[in-house]
Amino acid sequence: MYKENFTGQTFGNRKILRNYCVDEDWIKIGKKVPSDENKRKYKLGKCLNCGMVFPVLIKNVIHQPPKRCVFCSNIGNHHNITTNTNSWAVYDNQYAVINVLYHNKVISAQIDYDDYERTKQYIWRISKKKNKFYLLTGSKFKSTVTYLHKFILNQEIPEGYEIDHKDGNSLNNRKSNLRIVTRLENIQNTRERIDNQIGIRGISPDRNKTYKVDFAFNKQRYYFKNWNSLEEAVYCRKFAEEFFGLEMLKNNPKAMPYLTLSKSKQEEIYTYVIEQISRK
Repeated sequence: MYKENFTGQTFGNRKILRNYCVDEDWIKIGKKVPSDENKRKYKLGKCLNCGMVFPVLIKNVIHQPPKRCVFCSNIGNHHNITTNTNSWAVYDNQYAVINVLYHNKVISAQIDYDDYERTKQYIWRISKKKNKFYLLTGSKFKSTVTYLHKFILNQEIPEGYEIDHKDGNSLNNRKSNLRIVTRLENIQNTRERIDNQIGIRGISPDRNKTYKVDFAFNKQRYYFKNWNSLEEAVYCRKFAEEFFGLEMLKNNPKAMPYLTLSKSKQEEIYTYVIEQISRK
């Protein structure tokens, strides 16, 4: 029955990723592996609402296309995989995704697989600040609130310092994306990640088909001439950041294709930038 290849087909909110399931597909979600005979009735599906990947009984989704899955609806017993409004998915023992319901929407955050076991022991909820989503646990009435990014780093934060998400994505809580910075650095990093027309913060096109560079550090603004090419503007911004030990442009992949000027041209721009900064 149902020998057809359903891979790529969508039934309601369920997309079929693979025309068969293996034992690990059930183990990942904390479910008992069925017998070989029953196993053939399942296909590997993905919920298009919460992104959860799990075995689905193909005859059920064909006859009654679902609108939600048991994970984002919090239906059924999923052992440690689903707790309250949380559901989890583990990918290749490299990272885990937690799905949290927020105003009837599913918000997903990433953590490293190494942090999965201790993180799933808690119930996480969403806090929205300045149009960004953060995960937290505990009760504010008992002063036990802990944010996920602080929980992941699991170390004392010195006074005057904060945790910064390098890529600006508050839902990316993998250790490689977290770092401890001063409040001022965090504010500056946030500004640098705001996309403009080009996608590189601090560089924008002018009416004269040139590019202007906007740069400020420690409440001091520095002014540079307009550049004829985007490549020149990128290097100007790069050298200004490096002078103050900043790396925002370096961490922006959109800037990388423009770092192609000759060494002599780079030296020319570097000399100009240092001269402008030294005038302050």
